[in-house]
Amino acid sequence: MIEADIAKMGLKILAWGEQGARELTNRIRPIRTPEDMKDIKFRVVGSPLFIDIFNQLGANPMSISWAEALTALQQGTVDGQENPYSVYLPNKIYEFQKYLTEWSYTMDPLIYVVHEDVWNEFPEDVKKVIADAAEECGWYNKHLARLGLDDGTAEKWLKEHDLCPTEPQEINPRKFVQDYGVEVSILNPEEIAAFRAQMNPVFEKWVDKIGKELVAAAEEDMANARY
Repeated sequence: MIEADIAKMGLKILAWGEQGARELTNRIRPIRTPEDMKDIKFRVVGSPLFIDIFNQLGANPMSISWAEALTALQQGTVDGQENPYSVYLPNKIYEFQKYLTEWSYTMDPLIYVVHEDVWNEFPEDVKKVIADAAEECGWYNKHLARLGLDDGTAEKWLKEHDLCPTEPQEINPRKFVQDYGVEVSILNPEEIAAFRAQMNPVFEKWVDKIGKELVAAAEEDMANARY
């Protein structure tokens, strides 16, 4: 369904990647329950859906640009943010955000696309080279984002393809920030269920806005998802 909608804009999807699951960080306290979110000022992306989620959890969402967010986080005018490790680490947010909660409430996908007009200018052999490269990049990107955070699948794949990084923050991002003094809270299924229950009103509201058919298709895809 997504591919069909993107095709309407004249774009062709070549591959999918990801930046990883979006996690919480803040400077106030550890977060393991919805109640722990109360009144914490979080920088969120400028999406009404994200804002609704954080309001429902009792937090104080603030929609500001990423360029402004880093300064605000450093100065303490904003208490926290939500992003994958792949954003948290290179921006060195661990230097001033000492509490991280792994709740993986949404994935951060990347889509490799090309405009159909551009694509159609290439001969078939060039198309194949580009498509194969995009597919490989997507798989590399996905495994790199999950390295040190999954069951070892990412590390195995990267080593088999001679693509495994050597930097400590990439090999094991969780251990890297813990060694730096960050308290990492990994939510168990019961704790995640409590957040999900708290978010139910937002889910019900946005099902109608997004469309039941699309939501059902997304849920089916997630249920059948494999690495």
